[in-house]
Amino acid sequence: MVAGLMLTACGQGGPPTVEYRLLSHEAEIGAARLMLCDQSYEMERQGQVWAVRVPVTCEGGGMILVRLADGASVSCSGDFVEPRMQPTTYGYIASSTGCAFAH
Repeated sequence: MVAGLMLTACGQGGPPTVEYRLLSHEAEIGAARLMLCDQSYEMERQGQVWAVRVPVTCEGGGMILVRLADGASVSCSGDFVEPRMQPTTYGYIASSTGCAFAH
């Protein structure tokens, strides 16, 4: 009975979620914000990693705007998302010279 309810709940779901994770080995991150689907999402610090999980309601790429502790700003081009995608996590590494995809 419980398994049937869980399957029903999964089938009802809304848009898939995508998680963006950001860290920096060189520079301290002061703040980070994800721009996706014409919306802005504040990323929250979780230990050494900044993260945000959002629903995918559009098709296209996002962008992470990063403010480093020294006042410098860098941006990370987000991966392509679409409403039919599987839930996914994307990782980036920020530095004073820009961003790189974390493998």
